[in-house]
Amino acid sequence: MFQKFQKHLSVNFPELMGKSVLLAISGGIDSCVLLNLCLRAGLKPALAHSNFQLRGDTSDQDAGWIKNLAQVHDLRCHIKTFETEAYAEENKISIQMAARELRYCWFSELSEDYGYDHILVGHHGDDSLETFMINSMRGSGLKGLLGIPEEIGKILRPLLPFNRNEIQKYADENSIQWREDSSNAKTDYLRNALRHEVIPLWKKQGRSFDENFKKTLYYLGLAQDLLDNLVVDFKRKNFIPSANGIKITNSSLLELKALDYYLHSLFAPYGFNNITDLHQLMQAQSGKQLFSKTHRLVKDRDCFLLTENISKDDKTHVINADFNKID
Repeated sequence: MFQKFQKHLSVNFPELMGKSVLLAISGGIDSCVLLNLCLRAGLKPALAHSNFQLRGDTSDQDAGWIKNLAQVHDLRCHIKTFETEAYAEENKISIQMAARELRYCWFSELSEDYGYDHILVGHHGDDSLETFMINSMRGSGLKGLLGIPEEIGKILRPLLPFNRNEIQKYADENSIQWREDSSNAKTDYLRNALRHEVIPLWKKQGRSFDENFKKTLYYLGLAQDLLDNLVVDFKRKNFIPSANGIKITNSSLLELKALDYYLHSLFAPYGFNNITDLHQLMQAQSGKQLFSKTHRLVKDRDCFLLTENISKDDKTHVINADFNKID
């Protein structure tokens, strides 16, 4: 596995060598294997451990274990304790989503404060499969079926070519120690239920399952690239800068096949995520508007006019041109 990992780095992430790298480490098997592989490959990453205070004293023991691990390898170590449950309640989101938001926000802050060029995360191929399954169950579009991206901004996931069994085997063969999170064995979370009950049954159906799944993600990625290029081409031709903002003719949109896909792809980046609202605006009289947190979209006769909007409200509304009434 090390040789495969080393080749993967040299081909896909040659810029890592000589750069300042931060490695997100929970203490679990995935991140501990990633650390071992990185050290063997000649990297010397700093460590970042998030203590979410969700498992009582065990969470603090994990943090202490990580601190000792960093000292053994002479690595800089960042540890932060979060009020995860309070954050989740305050923002009306799940504990899992709260932990994700807190973790990645902190990683970004560390990157800015200490000048880290890249942030390594220990997601592997089975994590990507779980994400694919969860998103398909939720009625996701094509992008949601691409699994976990290997690279997004400074975040890199160099273990995605490997599955859970390969990581376990490597850990056993190299006597790697890690901290076991007892909550990973529970099946009351959807991801854990898929991990322990559904995916093993899938994999029993054929020895080439993992390779075939990688091929599926590859072909889906090609399809997404093609669609992205079509959207970029339409935007280049039909998003016309003017003195008042960006103009888009209604007729150019109506000529499109797969209109819903185009509407989402073109306007979601500006905060307009509701396809029904966009359809209604296309049919509305001149002067009707949509507001997102950052932008305003106005129906101006046979055009849309897109402008920046200064607003503290993160909801999207259809309102009259006189700004006084919400429809």
